[in-house]
Amino acid sequence: MKRPLALGNTTTELWLAEGQSHTFFNKEPWRTVTLIAADRFLVQQGVLKGEPTLAPPATDEKLVRTP
Repeated sequence: MKRPLALGNTTTELWLAEGQSHTFFNKEPWRTVTLIAADRFLVQQGVLKGEPTLAPPATDEKLVRTP
């Protein structure tokens, strides 16, 4: 994460799904959680507009942003 920032990249973000394997985003409810996070990131970058259209899962899975 430090290297992209050191090279001047200001849009890189690292989000983790603690305790999950590398392919966690291929399975529900993580797929939905990941897509919502991606939508929000793209809105911040001006690529998309509005709120995500997917409803968050009823369970408590959350991505954690690293500093």
